[in-house]
Amino acid sequence: MLTVVLAVLASFQQGGRMRMGGIVRRPGRTRKMKLYVGVQTEVDRRVVVTSSTGQFEEYALSAERYSASADFAWGPDRSGNAGALAQAILADHLASGVRDVGLCRRFEETLIAALPASFWVLSEREVAATIARLAAESA
Repeated sequence: MLTVVLAVLASFQQGGRMRMGGIVRRPGRTRKMKLYVGVQTEVDRRVVVTSSTGQFEEYALSAERYSASADFAWGPDRSGNAGALAQAILADHLASGVRDVGLCRRFEETLIAALPASFWVLSEREVAATIARLAAESA
């Protein structure tokens, strides 16, 4: 399944279209950006961080760093550790540890809970917009 995801991303990098967060992204109209890609199959669930233009080597986010559970979870019917996924994405995006537990909880409830079960892509712009909106709501 991860091979399929990487093929879709490669197509996007070479001129295809991809739907992310309800918006169709077109090459030439997007800047270089980090993409968070989640894939769930019957046997595996993983989150990979990649680039829209291949400017860096992709890497996997690890749940073990943020929780005793070795598995991330997402979507409304999530079983596993959605809090660890929220924390991992926030820490990666902010390039630091997440000190605001409330932000992490609201990020999980707002964004992680809304992700589709089998496949999703979040751009760093969508993550930043969610963080800004949550910060504004709590101010």
